[in-house]
Amino acid sequence: MTILKESVKMYCYNCGTPNPDNAPFCTHCNAPLTAPNDAAPPLPNPQPYPPFPPAYAQQPYPYPAMPQQRGLKWWQILLIVLGAILAANVGFGLLMFEDYPSLYDLFSDTYTDDTLYRLNETAVFQDIEVTVTEVKHSGALGLNGADADTEIITVSVNIKNIGDQNLMYDPENYRMINSMGQVIYPHIDYDAPNYSTYYELLPDGQATITLQFEQPLDDPGLELQYYYDYSDKPTLRFEIE
Repeated sequence: MTILKESVKMYCYNCGTPNPDNAPFCTHCNAPLTAPNDAAPPLPNPQPYPPFPPAYAQQPYPYPAMPQQRGLKWWQILLIVLGAILAANVGFGLLMFEDYPSLYDLFSDTYTDDTLYRLNETAVFQDIEVTVTEVKHSGALGLNGADADTEIITVSVNIKNIGDQNLMYDPENYRMINSMGQVIYPHIDYDAPNYSTYYELLPDGQATITLQFEQPLDDPGLELQYYYDYSDKPTLRFEIE
């Protein structure tokens, strides 16, 4: 009976390669296989760690596409051109009429003359000449009879049309201011048979209108004012003594 002896393998202390039990040197690295009895067999070569997975690459955020600019339409271009022409005309008008006191005067065709005209001095505005020819004081007598605190101021005004077209005028375009700052309108008899809402003069025609105002007795600061086309400020001013 034959007894098989189990083959003993010796591991290299240097590289860990198994070798036959009777081999003096390692068949792999040629290192001697002899070692102290208490030496532990070398560990096999450590296996390398598996490679780490690639880091997650964040995809760039897709920004929304910018809207493409479109050209102006024909009507938009037309509005821009018309606006520029209008602005240029307004600017040119302001330069040409810089003597006018305000934009209201420019567009309403009115003008304020700061001159304070006296009796029989003629004031001219556009196509009209205005002259105060007479002033009468009634004394302590109001419109409704005797009144010691007021009097009737009667003013005669001559109007002449110096233009080439018919001129309309209205007694209600005149007002009288007193020293207390009161604005007094003329007394008009609307029931008179010859009353009219307005009157008219032919070119080179003239007329005299009579205006009556009830004012404080012996007021030293009376002033007759003419308002062109019912404007909100006087066009011509006359001193009343």
